[in-house]
Order: sequence, then structure tokens, then C-alpha cells
Amino acid sequence: MFGLWHVLPSLGLGRNNQIVGSVYGTAAGLALTASAVLATVLAGVVLALLRRRSGSLLAPIGLHWATNALGYLAGAAIWAVSG
Repeated sequence: MFGLWHVLPSLGLGRNNQIVGSVYGTAAGLALTASAVLATVLAGVVLALLRRRSGSLLAPIGLHWATNALGYLAGAAIWAVSG
């Protein structure tokens, strides 16, 4: 379910993100969406295992927040350097 939740955000990603577009090409929507779903399915498994091991939702929520925050920070750093 976690992977399927990320289908809509991955649509058009190759057109909107130059780095992703250069890797997949702007017309490779299906491959890009499949890669995003596969990656988030694996992330969902890791988050579920972390939830089971810790006995709390706080650990997977914290990990998800941290990975999202690192993505934003990396994007901001790339934008600052390239601008």
C-alpha cells in the first residue's frame, strides 16, 4: 500500500525534475513510476519492520520524516549551487 500511495507523486517526475529526467528521459513515465513504486514498497517493508521491532509508530514516522527532510535539504543545496 505504501508503494501504491506514491504512484501519483511519481507521475510527471521526469518532466519536473531535471536530474530524474536525465536518468530516465522525459518520456519514460512507466519505468519511472515502476521504479518509484518498487522503491517505496521496499521502504514500506523497512518501515513496517521498524514498527514491529520498536513496538511504536514513532520510530518509522521519525525515519520517514528524516528521509524526506534530507531529500528537501539535498534539493535546496543543489538549487543553491546551480543558481
